[in-house]
Amino acid sequence: MSTPSDGARAIVYGHIGDVGEARARRELCSPGAGDFLTGVAQACLPRVRGLRAGAAGDRALVTVLLHYALSAAAVPSHRKVSVRGTEVDIVVPDARTLAASPRRALVICLPEDATPGGLERAAAAAGRAQPVAANVAVALCASAAGSRVEAYSVEDGTLGGILGRARDFLGSTGGGRLGILGSPAGAEQGADVHRGPQG
Repeated sequence: MSTPSDGARAIVYGHIGDVGEARARRELCSPGAGDFLTGVAQACLPRVRGLRAGAAGDRALVTVLLHYALSAAAVPSHRKVSVRGTEVDIVVPDARTLAASPRRALVICLPEDATPGGLERAAAAAGRAQPVAANVAVALCASAAGSRVEAYSVEDGTLGGILGRARDFLGSTGGGRLGILGSPAGAEQGADVHRGPQG
């Protein structure tokens, strides 16, 4: 039986195939990467919602898009990791940095509950792994209007801004190597870091 993640992945990769893989990767490494990502997201959203998977489908779309975009743009990141006993959806540049030096890591939450309260709860939960509140962002399909957290939304046309945010963050901290999914290790620093299944 197909899952929301399977459906979203098929739609996103089908759209990228129509655009052309080489062009998509070029666009995601260009200064216009954010606009390109937002365009792909907005093109795919009606089809994903046509699957009638509700909040799980919305979350799956953002998850697939960000995993693809971060990889294509060579932004170093770890996905689905546990740091200090808290699962984190995406961390830039890596889980080891988050565990050892939170000021040098950006956490991106992908909440299912898209209400303003749900976004705030997701950011607060991420705060157990990332105590620097300014280094927590939320990405979602629904509008983030009324939310007090840093949010990037497909409906609001702002999802693509998360790529610029991640790149600017890395530039300001001097963190990260190019590439994705390096070793989270961290054991030598006594960090509680565990990588979960990739989505």
